[in-house]
Amino acid sequence: MQLSMPNVPTDNLYKFIAIFGLILSTSLFLYADYMKSQVQLEIVKHAKVQNERLYELIEGFAKNKPNLEMELLKRKYLYLLEIEGTKLIVSSENYEFYQNARNYGSPFFLIISIIGFILWFYKVQRYQDKILQKEATHNKSRHINMRPARVPHIGAFNRYMH
Repeated sequence: MQLSMPNVPTDNLYKFIAIFGLILSTSLFLYADYMKSQVQLEIVKHAKVQNERLYELIEGFAKNKPNLEMELLKRKYLYLLEIEGTKLIVSSENYEFYQNARNYGSPFFLIISIIGFILWFYKVQRYQDKILQKEATHNKSRHINMRPARVPHIGAFNRYMH
């Protein structure tokens, strides 16, 4: 048994724009929301790494490690902080990108979809409805005119026979 995919509405450009815009708007909104949550998790992960490095540095000061070892630990911390800071900046830029995509892209495609639905109605569907209505009234009047002829009652013939 073979599954068949539903046909894309390509019989009318306006219908295609309307439905495709609706699909794009919804999928962009959901995808951007999902990616924002992923970026937030990444930012939290970077913050945890920074806290661990800072704790390691503070622990080294508390244990009174030799100056050379503390200097190396401090340089390592600053280097890692710079790398993590860069990752954090990139993550926050990604967060802003997905937020802007959701806030501006999704409404844009929704407006395109609404325009498609309006054009579809006013340029196509309205006329198709009128055609269907005329066909229905024409068939109805044809059906009324096609009533069987009224057959006179047998008693009526008897009146004329006498």
